[in-house]
Amino acid sequence: MRGVLVLLLWGALALAAIPVEAEPQQLEIAGLHVAAWIPGASVPGPWPVLVFSHGLHGCSTQSKFLMEALAQAGYAVFAPDHRDAACGNWRELLTGAQEPLGQPARWSETTYADRRDDIERLLGALATDPRFAAPPFDWQHLGLLGHSLGGYTVLGIAGAWPGWKDGRVKAVLALSPYASPYLSAKSLGGIAVPTMY
Repeated sequence: MRGVLVLLLWGALALAAIPVEAEPQQLEIAGLHVAAWIPGASVPGPWPVLVFSHGLHGCSTQSKFLMEALAQAGYAVFAPDHRDAACGNWRELLTGAQEPLGQPARWSETTYADRRDDIERLLGALATDPRFAAPPFDWQHLGLLGHSLGGYTVLGIAGAWPGWKDGRVKAVLALSPYASPYLSAKSLGGIAVPTMY
């Protein structure tokens, strides 16, 4: 019993030592609502830039624990709400996917191209915005990460859909991506940047 108490006390102390992060900045950029996690002044630059794409009916803050950790590690993270975002928009939950998820062969470069367009508009606006265009923001090290349909989105921009490819992207992290359309099209070979999924 004494060992259990020691473990419980140690766990409570460890949790108390975890710094509480402020809420993300809420921005309106390029006509998009964007949540931004920017490293604190105590985190030395340069800060590589990451853009997060949420899952179907998710939203920009759906993976806030991960975005906070990335900002603490020195990354500047921007997450747009895509058109299908349902956080605070419960009617959106009633809509299905643009193409059936069970029929990946029906998906093409036009399927969810609006998500690609969101990220391209956001990148263009951020790279010219005086608040984010210059150091410590490091635009030579741009990465994308996404969850589920967001994983589909970032894989497409990395080159899985040739017409979506953005040469500025240096690395991709796709969390539980909906990759079936790319497997069906045999197009994952178009990705030439380091990718984890």
